[in-house]
Amino acid sequence: MARDTGPQCKQCRREGQKLFLKGERCLTEKCGVERRAYPPGQHGRGRKRISEYQVRLLEKQKLRAIYGVGAANIVFLPLANKIKLKLKHESAGRAVVISGLVGVAQGDNPRILQEKLECFLPPGQRSKPESH
Repeated sequence: MARDTGPQCKQCRREGQKLFLKGERCLTEKCGVERRAYPPGQHGRGRKRISEYQVRLLEKQKLRAIYGVGAANIVFLPLANKIKLKLKHESAGRAVVISGLVGVAQGDNPRILQEKLECFLPPGQRSKPESH
């Protein structure tokens, strides 16, 4: 389902009432519905008759505008944060693998290579150094 990303004040004027898509601006006198109380467009001031179909269509469009904003804040922003976190963990894992492969290719001592790779682990998960 596509969402309308056009000017929010124009959406409010098309509906004929405040949808509060601009937040605080809708509470001031700068709100587009208060400044121009007619629908946008070339024939905005001339529209007088509204059919039953148009009433239902306007209600449907109003719901789409309101739920589009709500869906973005409730569903998609937390989902995007989870995806970013997973990508961060995956890139950290790849860095460990690449570092290990480079060490093996260079012929590093296994003990030194183990210490290099343990630097990627949190302090609580690292192995304890052996004291003689």
